[in-house]
Amino acid sequence: METGVKAARSGPGWAAALLAALASAGGLHAQEPGLHAQEPGQAVPTATVEVRQVAGANIYLDLGTDGGLAAGDTVNVRRTDDGPVVGRLAVVAATTTRSVLAFVDGSFPLAGGDSLVVELLRAPVEALAAPAR
Repeated sequence: METGVKAARSGPGWAAALLAALASAGGLHAQEPGLHAQEPGQAVPTATVEVRQVAGANIYLDLGTDGGLAAGDTVNVRRTDDGPVVGRLAVVAATTTRSVLAFVDGSFPLAGGDSLVVELLRAPVEALAAPAR
């Protein structure tokens, strides 16, 4: 019989249980996945994502339509919340939990496992629906 962390990782939902335990212990602040404002009143939605894979010109992220991305969207990419923009990516395709993106305006170093902050550049729906004056 397995014991300890190895046993905990073998069952379904072990990651969720670990995150819940960390959050209840004060070691992690719970946050909904997906694009959201970093601060109240901030107009540009951002999300911290993990690069799942880089294959040629395609970048695979662990954020999809459930998190606010859609095919045709463009995002600015930062390494940290307050870091400089290192490049832009365009969403080629998206499922509910994953997306495939391509470099815009040239490539920059990326590898599977990288953590990135993406900033959605799509105009808010309210702005698109506003009548012209």
